[in-house]
Amino acid sequence: MSGVAAFELDVSTALCIGFALSFLPLASVLSKYLVPASDTRNRILFFWHAYDALTHLFIEGSFLYECFFSYTSIASGVVREPFFLGYKDRLYGAAYGSGPSARLWQEYAKADHRWASADVTVISLELLTVFLGGPAALYVCYLIYKASSPRATAAVRGAAKAKLWLIAPALATAELYGGFMTFAPEWLTGSTQLETDDPVYLWFYLFFFNTLWVWVPIWVLWEAVKELRTAFVTAENSPQPPYGYPPPQGHSPYPQQPGYGAPPPGPPPQGYYPSHGHAPPPPAPYGAPPSQGYPPPQQPPYGQHQPYPPPQQAYSRPPVPPPAPYGSHPHHQPPAGQYPPSPQYGALQGPPSAPSPGYVPGQMAPGDFRRDADVLRKAMKGFGTDEAALIQVLSRLDPLQMAAVRSTYSSHIGRDLYKDVKSETGGYFEKGLLGIIDGPLIHDATLVHDAVAGLGTKEWMLNDVLLGRSNADLNAIKAAYHHRYGRSLQKDVEDDLSAKTKELFTSVIVANRHEESMPLDPARIESEARTIHGATAGRIVNNASDNELRAINHAFQSRYNSSLEKHVEKEFSGHMKDALLHMLRTATDPAMRDALLLEDCMKGAGTKDEKLVVRIEQVKRAYYHRFKVQLADRVRAETSGDYQKLMLALLA
Repeated sequence: MSGVAAFELDVSTALCIGFALSFLPLASVLSKYLVPASDTRNRILFFWHAYDALTHLFIEGSFLYECFFSYTSIASGVVREPFFLGYKDRLYGAAYGSGPSARLWQEYAKADHRWASADVTVISLELLTVFLGGPAALYVCYLIYKASSPRATAAVRGAAKAKLWLIAPALATAELYGGFMTFAPEWLTGSTQLETDDPVYLWFYLFFFNTLWVWVPIWVLWEAVKELRTAFVTAENSPQPPYGYPPPQGHSPYPQQPGYGAPPPGPPPQGYYPSHGHAPPPPAPYGAPPSQGYPPPQQPPYGQHQPYPPPQQAYSRPPVPPPAPYGSHPHHQPPAGQYPPSPQYGALQGPPSAPSPGYVPGQMAPGDFRRDADVLRKAMKGFGTDEAALIQVLSRLDPLQMAAVRSTYSSHIGRDLYKDVKSETGGYFEKGLLGIIDGPLIHDATLVHDAVAGLGTKEWMLNDVLLGRSNADLNAIKAAYHHRYGRSLQKDVEDDLSAKTKELFTSVIVANRHEESMPLDPARIESEARTIHGATAGRIVNNASDNELRAINHAFQSRYNSSLEKHVEKEFSGHMKDALLHMLRTATDPAMRDALLLEDCMKGAGTKDEKLVVRIEQVKRAYYHRFKVQLADRVRAETSGDYQKLMLALLA
C-alpha cells in the first residue's frame, strides 16, 4: 500500500528506533549479572525472555495506553460503526496522542497503519500479550535465575527447571500464534494496511521487528524438545535404582578388588576386546601381571571408569574379605610386625606395570564404529547442534573405543571430530566433550600445560594428574607433553614450584617409585612407619608403591594409635599437605579421595566448574557414603544446561 511518505531518518525517528532497541543491551546486562555461572544457552534464554518481557510490558503496554486514553472528538451526527468503548463521538488510538509513546507508535504505523488507531483485533491480541505474555516472560527469567543459583537446594533447582521447560515452550507457542493472528488476516485480504513499497518499512519495521518473535520461539521449542529427549535418554541409560531406593541385596557399596597378587579378573587373553556396544574389560588390581594384548590399568586416569578397592584394603597376598563400614578397622589385618611371609626385600621383582588403557599412542579398540561417527556428524550438521546425541554417544565410550571413534570419524566422514565439536559447543560443556575426545593421555598432558601456563599455578590440577600414578603412565604423559608442546614437562613444573613442593614433584616426575609387584619387607615397613613420624613423609610417600603405603599406614596406626592422614594434616600445610594427602588417599581409599575432590569442586560460593570437568568420575557410592547426598543430585544442583547433561550422563 502506498500513500505514505518515504522513510526519512530525522531526530524524532532516530529516538523512536533507539528506544525500541534500547532494551537489547539492558537485557544482555541483566543476563550476565543475574546468571553469572550459567552456560551460553541459558544466558541466551534469559536474555531473550528479559527482552521479551520489557518489550511486552513497556513498548506494547504503551500501545494499549494510547488506545484507551488518547482520542479525538468527532462532530455529532457523524455515524461511525463499530465504535470503541461505547463512545460514538470519539476516535481512539496513538494517532491522536502527543506524548513520546504516541510518537513511537505513529512512527511504526507508517509501516502498519493499524497501530495508529484502535484496531480491535490488534488490541485483543495485545491485551493477552501485555497481561499474560509479559509476566510469563518475567517468570521464565526468574526460573532461569533460580535454576542457576548456587544457593538453592537441588530440590529447588530441579523444580525450577521443570517449570521452566513447561512455561517457556508454552509462551513460545503462544507468541507464534499471536504473530500468525496479527498478520494472517492482512495477508488474506491483500495487506491493505501494510506499507510494503518502502524497503525500510518492509524489511526493518515489519520483517525484522516481527520475525524476532518467530525465529526465537521456534528455537525455544527446539531446545525444549532436546531437553525432554535428553532427560528420557539419561533415564533409560541409568542402571541405578531411583533415588532413595537401597542398592541390590548382597552387594557392597564398593566394587570389590582381589588382594595383592591375586589372579587378574578382567583382561581377556590374547588381546581380545569385546565387540562394540559391550562393556570394556574390567581393570586388573594393583600388581597383577599384565595379560597379553591388554595392559592392566593402574591409578585410574580421569575420564575412565574404574572400580575402587575398599577403604584400607589389605596389602597382603590372600584375597581380602568384604569391606567393613567406612572408618572401622579392616578385617583380619595383622598387627604391626606380623606380616604374612613374603620374599626378602631386594629379591627379584615382578614385571613393571604396563600403561593404563589409553596411554599407549595409537592403541584403539577393534570393531566397526561408523554408526557412532554418523550419529555424531548428524548431531552437528546443519542448523543447531543435537547436544543430546553428542552426550549419548561420547559419554559411554572407554578410552580405546573413543580413539577408534575419532579415527573412524576422520576416515569415514573426512572431518576432524575434535574441531567439529569445538566449533559447535561452548563453555564447560565443550571442555568436558573435548576432554573425552582427546583421550586420557593427551588430556592429562593438556591439563599439566594449563596448570603451569600463565601467571600462577593450578596446584590442584598438578595433584590430580601427576600424583599417585604408575611409572608407566607418568612416562607416557611426559612423552605426550614433549610431543605436543616441544617442552620438558619436568622443567616446566619445576619452574612453577618452589622449595619442598618443587623437590616432591621433581621426584614424582622422575617416575621411579616402587612398582606394585615389589614384595613387601616387614622390617622396612616398620622402619618407614617410625621414620615418617619424624616428618620425612615426602620421600617415603613419594617413593612407596600403593601396596607399601597401605602397609605403612597400617603400621603407623598400630604403633601410634593415630592415622597417618591425621599426622600429615598436622605436620604439613598448603600445597605440600594437599599433595601428600592425595598420594596417601590414592593408596588407601581412592574412592573417598575422589569423593572429597568432587565435594571440593562444589562447596562454598559457586561451583568450580573447571575442577568438576576434570574430576568427575565413578564415585557416586563413595560420595553418598561420606556426605549422605547422592552425587548426581549435588551435580544437578550446581550445574546447568548441556554441561550439566554431560556430567550427569558420565555419572549414569
